[in-house]
Amino acid sequence: RIHPRIIDSVPSQALKQVIILFRETDAHLDAVENLLKGHPLPYAVEFLIPFGAPQLSFAMPSYAAVHSLHLDTSMPFSQLFKVCMDEATDRLMQAKQRKGQLIPLVSGSEFSPDFLGYIHEFFRRKTGTQALEIPFSYPKTPLAVTYETHLKNLVQRLRDINYPHAFYSELGSFAIRCDAYQAQNGIGKQAKDPAFELMHKFAKIGRIKTFEFARVVLPWRRTLNPKKWEVLNPERISE
Repeated sequence: RIHPRIIDSVPSQALKQVIILFRETDAHLDAVENLLKGHPLPYAVEFLIPFGAPQLSFAMPSYAAVHSLHLDTSMPFSQLFKVCMDEATDRLMQAKQRKGQLIPLVSGSEFSPDFLGYIHEFFRRKTGTQALEIPFSYPKTPLAVTYETHLKNLVQRLRDINYPHAFYSELGSFAIRCDAYQAQNGIGKQAKDPAFELMHKFAKIGRIKTFEFARVVLPWRRTLNPKKWEVLNPERISE
């Protein structure tokens, strides 16, 4: 850890999933409500929301809790990502749930029904799986479609040559088991693209599976890492 413990309360011993919801505005907190729709979960979940006190407009079910992480708003995203992931890991470890799941998501996303329940069930049945790649798409705007097409072409070409790290690493489209995150020592606070670097670092020691029964539509981000866009250029892909 690079940051002291933030949440003082003791988690439920039934805690199985900690969802970190990276957001831009309070209006996106409806993602919490959307994730809790559907069948009640037979275990406890917690939502960690960086910055500010969340204003929820609905009654939380008894098995869910929301924590606001009061952090420095000037903190670089790479450091913010690490602090939040480490705090989520700490919550699961306090609950003695080493195989619980860390699920970093993006506010404004649209989730398939029973999204959390399906992810938990997959990890429960596939005990050797340490990370889960969740199929995603972007809203059908011209720039988003171009980016998504380049990204999927890149991954497919890497798979065609049996490249071992041929998977997606978009923030909001993966879940990781707590003990696996600890085994590869988390992510460095200076990571340029923490989600990308975490999954590629993790792939060296973990087993990553693709799960087709949970899907997410990610919000189109207004900013895009220029180096990532360069890598996704079709001419670079064909080299």
